[in-house]
Amino acid sequence: MEQNKRKKVHKNILMIVAMLVFLLSWCSVAHAEENVLLKDMHMEDSNECEIWEKELKDSYGNSYSGNIVNMEASRNSYAVYNLDGEYTRFSGKIVIAEDVYTDCVMDIAIYGDGRELYSKAGLTRQTEAHDFDLDVTGVGTLEIRSSGEEYISLAEAEFTKAEERTVPPTYASLEELTVIDSVDFEQKTCIQKDTFGNLHKGRQYFKNPMTSESESYALYNLNQEYLSFSGKLIIDEESTTNCNMNVQIYLDDQLAFEQNGIGRTTEPVEVNLDVTNVKVMKIRVVGKAGYLCVVDDVLKGHDHTPGEWETETEATCDKAGKKVQRCTECKEICNTQETKALGHTPGDWETEIEATCKAEGKRVKYCTVCKKVCAEEKVDKLEHEPGDWEVEAEATCEKAGKKVKHCKVCKEVCEEKTLDKLEHEPGDWEVETEATCEGEGEKVRHCKVCGEICDTEAIPQTEHEPGDWEVETEATCWSAGEESVYCKYCGEWLDTREIPVLEHKQEKEWFVQEEPTCTYEGTQVKRCVYCGETIKVEKIPKTKHKFGEWVTVEGSVWNAPIVKTRICSGCFSEETKKVYAWVWVKPVVTLLVILGVLVGIIVILMRQKGIQITVANIKEFCRNGIRDIKDRSKDEASGDDIFGGTKKNEKKDKDDIF
Repeated sequence: MEQNKRKKVHKNILMIVAMLVFLLSWCSVAHAEENVLLKDMHMEDSNECEIWEKELKDSYGNSYSGNIVNMEASRNSYAVYNLDGEYTRFSGKIVIAEDVYTDCVMDIAIYGDGRELYSKAGLTRQTEAHDFDLDVTGVGTLEIRSSGEEYISLAEAEFTKAEERTVPPTYASLEELTVIDSVDFEQKTCIQKDTFGNLHKGRQYFKNPMTSESESYALYNLNQEYLSFSGKLIIDEESTTNCNMNVQIYLDDQLAFEQNGIGRTTEPVEVNLDVTNVKVMKIRVVGKAGYLCVVDDVLKGHDHTPGEWETETEATCDKAGKKVQRCTECKEICNTQETKALGHTPGDWETEIEATCKAEGKRVKYCTVCKKVCAEEKVDKLEHEPGDWEVEAEATCEKAGKKVKHCKVCKEVCEEKTLDKLEHEPGDWEVETEATCEGEGEKVRHCKVCGEICDTEAIPQTEHEPGDWEVETEATCWSAGEESVYCKYCGEWLDTREIPVLEHKQEKEWFVQEEPTCTYEGTQVKRCVYCGETIKVEKIPKTKHKFGEWVTVEGSVWNAPIVKTRICSGCFSEETKKVYAWVWVKPVVTLLVILGVLVGIIVILMRQKGIQITVANIKEFCRNGIRDIKDRSKDEASGDDIFGGTKKNEKKDKDDIF
């Protein structure tokens, strides 16, 4: 009993939890249906706006993704949405991305039917994300506009759906009207900033830049379609400090508004005029050194007066209908309401597909009004009617067999059983793997029917068969070698034996171990070609001295004998000798000097005597001169000169060398 109670309690708890989950999911779905994301709203008109699919980060590290509209402020971007009075709130965040330039400044403003709902000027990279939550009840057209540099983003923005639609007002701006005539005038839809830094929508631009007064104006065609006009008069930032503007507004040539002395320091001047049944409106500006703008301009039409509900689309069994209210004056649709679908009127069950033992059936109910299927349900399959057992696959020694029963109605298999495999029928023994000295062999018997191996038996291992001896380590003259024998088939080692040490083998050529010199003998050896040990030694005779050139160390040609030495380049030993070949030089040179002096004297004497210098004359002169010398000694006593003169002629011959 206690267990049953516990089961009931658990069951009730589970039911409550399931109901709570259902309610929460229903509430979340209902809430999701009430809110519409900005990225899912259709843009009626736009310029340089895009749905941003990537992640967005601001300078404070906050991330946003999924529901972002990016606006290029540097191109006066804007986005226009048709709300048609179906929403009550518009909320989200104004975000400046982290990658914009530091010194960039941007502005943004949001307008509902021409009225300012929100504006923010002077946004920079350092500006934190700014939340906004705006009342858009009854707004027909929503405009989002930006200006400045770089990009501005709207993140997490969404609209809250209204329970009932509110009829939006009829309005227009001056830029939508036809300009009949103008002078020094232009139009531009953008965010306009006044001299106080406040933001305004659009501009009707009147230009009076000259230093002297000039006139500018614009004529608008109202065509008696509007009830009121409102706007503001501001001075553009580009105007000089001397700017002075006078403004007149005429309605069908009647002065309806005048304001004089508007300058840079003048607060925005508000204009509110009744333009009921007005055809033409003229704005005239007279001034100098500046530019005047008409901004936040709104022309309001008449308020709709809803009439009776009219059925536009009849409701059917499965589709909702639609009824509308039209304005009693302009006949425009003011309100729309959906009428619920009537729902089907089901008839009796009708079999659409008969059930069989192979497939389910189906029966349906048709609506008695629209004849469409309004309910359907499955009919369970029938039971099979099995027949006798039939062998579908015979059993063999290789695989099991199978037998089945087929349904007598649909012939489908409704029951099956497995037939056991048969025994193998072995054949003769066959060698599968030959036995070797390395391992056992194997012989088998195959089944005669399927060929599969049904018996296996080992063949004993055989003995090793030695091969030739193989040298493992070569024998040398200093150590023994080693050789082994291996099995011919498996290569396994069987035995090892020693190879005796070899005799030394003498080199063919002598190896000079020590070179001979002129002072010492050399040494040459013969070694073993295997171990390098010395086997035979021989002496090499000393070499001859290698003397250099003879060098004179004492004496000369004049002072003989000459002493000369030379030195061996190998051992530096010295050898000395005396040279007597030039002993005769000194007396011969002395004699030649004396003879030269005598010849000189003879030549001088012969010139004094006027005798021609020839070999024959010299010889003759020498012979005669000797005789004259002998005779002179005789003549000295007699006073005659030895050269044939007399003392009397001494004065005459005083210049004679003799």
